[in-house]
Amino acid sequence: MKRFVWVGLLVAALLVPLLTSAWGALAARSRATVAVTAAPHIPSGAREIGAVSRGAAETAALVLRPRNERALRQFIASVTEAGSPAFHHYLAPGTFASRFGPTPTTIDAVKAQLVADGLRVTRVASDGLIVTFKASARQVEAAFHTRLASYKLADGTLGQATTTAVRVPSTISAAVSAVVGLDNLVHPHAVSIVRAPASARGTRAAAKAGHLTHPAGSPTACASAQTDAQQFGGLTDDQIANAYGAFGLYGAGDLAAGQRIAIYELEPFLPSDIQTFDTCYFGASVAGQMAGRLNTMPVDGGQPTGQGSGEAVLDVENVSAMAPGANIDVYEAPNTTFGGLDEYSAIINADADKVVTSSWGLCEQAVQLGEPGVQQAENFLFEQAAAQGQSVFSAAGDTGSDDCNAFRAVAPPAGQNPLSVDDPSSQPYVVAVGGTTIDNASTQPPQERVWNDGAEWGSDGGGISMSWAMPTWQLRSRVPGVVLPGSSDYTQANTVEGSSGYPPGFCQAYLAGAGPSTPCRTLPDVSAQADEFTGAITIFSTEFGG
Repeated sequence: MKRFVWVGLLVAALLVPLLTSAWGALAARSRATVAVTAAPHIPSGAREIGAVSRGAAETAALVLRPRNERALRQFIASVTEAGSPAFHHYLAPGTFASRFGPTPTTIDAVKAQLVADGLRVTRVASDGLIVTFKASARQVEAAFHTRLASYKLADGTLGQATTTAVRVPSTISAAVSAVVGLDNLVHPHAVSIVRAPASARGTRAAAKAGHLTHPAGSPTACASAQTDAQQFGGLTDDQIANAYGAFGLYGAGDLAAGQRIAIYELEPFLPSDIQTFDTCYFGASVAGQMAGRLNTMPVDGGQPTGQGSGEAVLDVENVSAMAPGANIDVYEAPNTTFGGLDEYSAIINADADKVVTSSWGLCEQAVQLGEPGVQQAENFLFEQAAAQGQSVFSAAGDTGSDDCNAFRAVAPPAGQNPLSVDDPSSQPYVVAVGGTTIDNASTQPPQERVWNDGAEWGSDGGGISMSWAMPTWQLRSRVPGVVLPGSSDYTQANTVEGSSGYPPGFCQAYLAGAGPSTPCRTLPDVSAQADEFTGAITIFSTEFGG
């Protein structure tokens, strides 16, 4: 018996150091962290005013990667390539998660880690890409190895930001693309510029329009709309619809019945304003019926009741006039990083609207530097939309390639490029819609030109992305005007860059692994009338006048 005891003690003596070493390595690995989201650049003019209260309630989210993004992109190519056997065989509603979303095992591991860190998981998006949590600032700082600081922006508004890169345990880092919602110093805005007063409109040439024969069901401008259009030199919605050939659809009885269109908004609007507009173009009886097809879809609490700035009502009015038979779903979320991202997630996961349109954005450099991780999170969602057959349209903006600097009294923060287009228009899986000026709407197609009224009144929103390489479908395009390295556009961009102290090699210098001949995403993709001096006269309400 003593012999066995001695042997047992010898084995234990040999094993304890080995087990201790293994346990130590396992514990060290569980404590190892990986940076997944960089610290944001603080906007110029903002100043830190102290730490966020440790007891402050925080809501944010982990953005998870698709299980196989390469396979997802191959699928998108197969269903969107004419001639492919899979052409237009999009994912059935609700199947993205099982085909391309993070695996249940991955989601469970992420949730378990959040709970272990003292955070409360409140929701997992149906596609599995966004895991939302709530916690105190103290718990967030401990879980992600950073500090939360409060800032006062130059315009007096308050916000917060992380002061160092956000880190997560190495055991889940491969699955996590970013942590979003902890930084909120930059906010999307309506991408239109300040609208010109009537006195300025009179200095621009009026758009020409001929007599229209209206098919049944088409919009027909009321006397007030016609009078305002003549006074200001603009066009009515029916004149624009006819110029772009929509009257042919109306004449064939196609009023977009059965279609659903999602409108992305970050401000409220009054349904009564839409009914006033619809009454002008369709009559009181039809307008009353059309009111039933307008739905407001709140996300994360939505928006308060009110008239907004006019951007939302303008967006809804234009869709209402052009597609009078379609159902319109207006999604509204708080204008925060997390709110805006969650709104796209809600639209795409619902997969009820095959057309999604937005007039909200922010210069892509401000997003990339001021809200690290958001661009990639958006990209995952837009890839999902493409796989599901949802077309996402975004206004390219009224400030051209000067989106970061328009109307700013101070220079952009250090490291922010002086040239920048708009996000999400620059996203590869978004259709960027730029602007033209219609000179004559009596012809089909209309006589139009590139819209550029200068720095004061805006332009078409065109430019070269600094965040995304040119997608293959754009690179293979035979449409004239696709901008490639060595062209005059790049030469001019490099000249501006050089005058601001940036290195040569516009766009390639900022794309990881890109060579000197790698082109960047260019925009817009399509264009339509957007000039405010000849554009549609659309708003009729007590709040906004004509």
